[in-house]
Amino acid sequence: MSASSKPLADHPNRKLPRHETDAVTCDLGKILDLSGSGMRVQFKGRCPVKVGGTLQIKLKTPNGSLPVTLRTIWRKRTGLLSGYEAGFQFMGIKPAQSVALATIARFGFVSAADVQPASAKRPASNTRSSPGNVEASIVMAEYYDRLDVPRDASMADIKDAYRKLARKYHPDVAPGEENRQKFIALREAYDLLCDHVKRAG
Repeated sequence: MSASSKPLADHPNRKLPRHETDAVTCDLGKILDLSGSGMRVQFKGRCPVKVGGTLQIKLKTPNGSLPVTLRTIWRKRTGLLSGYEAGFQFMGIKPAQSVALATIARFGFVSAADVQPASAKRPASNTRSSPGNVEASIVMAEYYDRLDVPRDASMADIKDAYRKLARKYHPDVAPGEENRQKFIALREAYDLLCDHVKRAG
């Protein structure tokens, strides 16, 4: 086991062991621990996702990427000024992806066979990526599409698009479960995009 991974005491309901890791960087915040079934993240500011909300992320390595969907299981405030922590579960992953995630958690690398190639022109080699070269990033395109704004939209554009769509799908205006779910997805996209634009600016 590398110095970047330290096994943690297991919770009785946890399916797979989790490991503290400093091998993965993340634009969400600091990854506190990772396993083949989920991860725990510490945010500097407020947590941009609600419990039950989902995120699309890509774990990028020099050999390629591993796309993963996260569902927020819990979130809590860690102090008045220190921000939030949140627990995420990996959704719909295959056994091979779970093994790749556990390998990243324990050793800080993943083999080229376990990821999508980095580009179609250059096939992935059979070498391992170096420990500490794994980056987790949110796939933001989906959230821009939800609000129907361009990728270079300003904070004002995002706010205007959200307000327009929120008025249309708000449960008080448009009753029904489908509209309620649409409204929740819009709010999730708005929160994430606002956080993304603030970090970028």
